[in-house]
This record gives sequence, structure tokens and C-alpha cells, in this order.
Amino acid sequence: MLSDTEYNFLRSHPKLRVAVPDRQSLYAKAGPQGDFNGALRQVLDNLAHSLFLECEYLPESDAKSALDAVQNGQADLAAECLYDQNVARTRHVRLTPPYYIMNFVMLERRDSTVALSPRVACLNEFYVDTVLTGIYSPEQLRRYDSYAECLKAVASGQADLTFVPSIEVSSLLEQEQIFNLHIRNAAAFNYPVSLAIPESANPLLMSALCKAVNHLDPQQISPLLLDAAQVQEPRRKFSLRGFIYRHPVELLLALLATVVIVALLILLYLRLRGRSQRLQRQLRKRLQKQQKHPNWILKSGRARLPDVSAAGGSLCASCLRLP
Repeated sequence: MLSDTEYNFLRSHPKLRVAVPDRQSLYAKAGPQGDFNGALRQVLDNLAHSLFLECEYLPESDAKSALDAVQNGQADLAAECLYDQNVARTRHVRLTPPYYIMNFVMLERRDSTVALSPRVACLNEFYVDTVLTGIYSPEQLRRYDSYAECLKAVASGQADLTFVPSIEVSSLLEQEQIFNLHIRNAAAFNYPVSLAIPESANPLLMSALCKAVNHLDPQQISPLLLDAAQVQEPRRKFSLRGFIYRHPVELLLALLATVVIVALLILLYLRLRGRSQRLQRQLRKRLQKQQKHPNWILKSGRARLPDVSAAGGSLCASCLRLP
């Protein structure tokens, strides 16, 4: 793949300083110690391995800061740069062919209506200057520092819509516990991503990078991003609100089943209570009948006859006391 001249040049420069934006949560992320990780690092590691190079990653806040680091000589190349030759000429950098095409989707609130002049939440990135400014006026654009803040702005009503990379939508909505948004356009626009090196860099580095990028298999990059999304899946927070939004039919069926069970238990309780009350009424009537008809007790054979002699003796004694 490499010529002898390119190979010898790379052997004399075995280490590259790569400025990378760490804002993206899935494929570009700075660790707790400031070290760069994520699926994008795997892509760049594969690229460097094919060139027999070692990369030193310098996390930056966004793509513009990464290009600033290249222009200031703090980095040898920048990743995640929009493939736009106008931007490259303005920034005095040269771009490799795109190694990944980032798909953006449009999100809005579920209860919102189409506005004539919508407020758009977006990042202060190149895609805003190259794509969104051709559709929306500068007064409609609301700049934020991260995709999560853009989603929060739309969810809270500060903006009407936003654009987020499709690979990050599910993860961001889960992490931020936002459930009142939906995708309006699943293929709003594409963002071709490339590497940028300064114009003053050796042409041999540029030719070697172009060859390495052209040999990258795009089918190997998408699985890396999907694997990164699956790795982050267990970190999602559980919330009752999110569970309701994700399983509305199951919850409705469970609620109906609960109502039916409770209704059956109430009917069973009322039936048993009515039966108990009927038995108590029958018992009270029987006792009252016994009190009104004592001879009925005698006929039943369950009581003894009273002592007649004793009754007669007491009667005679009372007669003797008459005046």
C-alpha cells in the first residue's frame, strides 16, 4: 500500500498527535483521567496500525477547537472534521477523503405543530455554517454546547427542533430522561467526516493518510458504533416515566387486569358479606321466636318442666300472709 519513500518517512515520524472532539457520547469520549476512548479511537487506532504509527490523542471540546490545535501546531492532525473544501481553505488545512458519513435526524416535541419560523437548537459546529444556514436564518438558530443541551432545549420549549446524529439519539434520550420528543425526519442530512492536516505538513504524510483512509472498510466502522451503543446500554437509568413511555400497551393491559381482579374481589366480598348478614338475621328471628313462644321450647324437648311442688309451696306461703 505504501511506497518506500512514504514508509521511510513514517518510520522517521512514528508518533502523531491527534486532536479529537470529545463531545460525542458514543464514538468520541474523554475518560475520567482525560484519556480518549470510544469507538472513534478504535477507528483511528486501526488507521494508525495500518501506517505503523502510534497516536497520542488530545481531547478537544469540538471540531473547531481540534482545527485550532492543528493550526497552532499543538497537533499533527485533527479528526472528525467536516469534509468541506471551503472550510479547509479558510482554516489552511488539507482534508483526507471521508472515512465515515454521519447521519443526522430531526427531532421535535410530540405535541408541537409545524411553525413557519421554527427555532432550531444546534451546536456551534461546521455543519451549522454549511447546512443549516442555507435553510434557516441566523435569528432562528440557537447555539448550545452539546447535543444533550439541544435536546433539553426542545423538550422544554426553548426551541422547536434540533438535529442529532442518528447513532446517538437513543442513548442521549435515555441518559437525559427525555421522552416527549420524536423523530420527524430520519434522514435530515449527512455529515461526511475526514482527517485534517496543516498545509505546511509534509506531502508524504498526506498521501499516506489518504491511502490508509481509502483502504478503510466502511462496513467495519458502523459495527464499532453499534457496539459502543450496546456497551452503554447497561448504564441507562431506570425511571417509571421512561418505562411508561416505552411500554404503554403492556401497562394498559396490566391496569385493566388489575381493575378486573379488584372488581371481582369486591363482588366476592359483597356476596360473602350479604350471606353472613342473612344468616345473622335468620338467627335473630329464631331467638325472638323462642322468647315469644316458650312452649315451643318445651315441645322441642330441649328444656325441663318447672318444679310444680315448689311453685305451689311458694303460692301457699304467700296466701298465709294475707291480712
